[in-house]
Amino acid sequence: MGECKCCNDLGSSPKYQLCLTITVGILFVILSLHGIAVAITVNFNLSDAATADMSHPDWEQAEANYSFYESSLVAAYFAGQIVGVLWLVTCISRCCAPCCCELPDVECPCSPCKLFHVIDLCFFVGFFVALWPVNIWYQLNAVPYDDWAAPFKEESFSMFTDVVLVLGLIMLLAAIILGCVKYRQMLKKSAPYTPTVTPPPYNPAAAPQVVGSAVVVQAKVVESNEDV
Repeated sequence: MGECKCCNDLGSSPKYQLCLTITVGILFVILSLHGIAVAITVNFNLSDAATADMSHPDWEQAEANYSFYESSLVAAYFAGQIVGVLWLVTCISRCCAPCCCELPDVECPCSPCKLFHVIDLCFFVGFFVALWPVNIWYQLNAVPYDDWAAPFKEESFSMFTDVVLVLGLIMLLAAIILGCVKYRQMLKKSAPYTPTVTPPPYNPAAAPQVVGSAVVVQAKVVESNEDV
């Protein structure tokens, strides 16, 4: 049981859930900036710009747009690597460990379907969906433009990755909202029990109260004729 204490603490910790939700929110913002950069540079073809006249007034703007695209891509890639570590820790503490060990504070996800377990689904799936096109484009930009990479840089594939990115952003947004809901539920579970009805405080200085009618008992004297 001592070996699973760390998984039990992480899987039932509201503080970890809050940290995870905030981190996913930061990743959502960075990916949104990357999506904006993709939308800005969608009509900009680098191969055409390389042969264009550099004195053209739109050249500097196009170059700035592509620089913004590359910066957002790198930021989204490394932010995804950081959140990937949290994804792995969350999956181990909430999915793997409860199935292998008996954790007192973390329920097994293999139990009958409960809303408390389904809340994490958007995060587990949305992370891969949103980061898949980012990883593809980051790896393609890291290698020269060869023949094997040409099909992946066609317009149809670019449109497909853009749609996948949008779907991933929607799922991450839902994961942020559901993460806040789960954080509140975990706070209620971890809160100490307080009775709803508390007895009134005892005040010894208060005057005694008589309940009901008073009963008078008369003493009867019995005379004895025995000599002492």
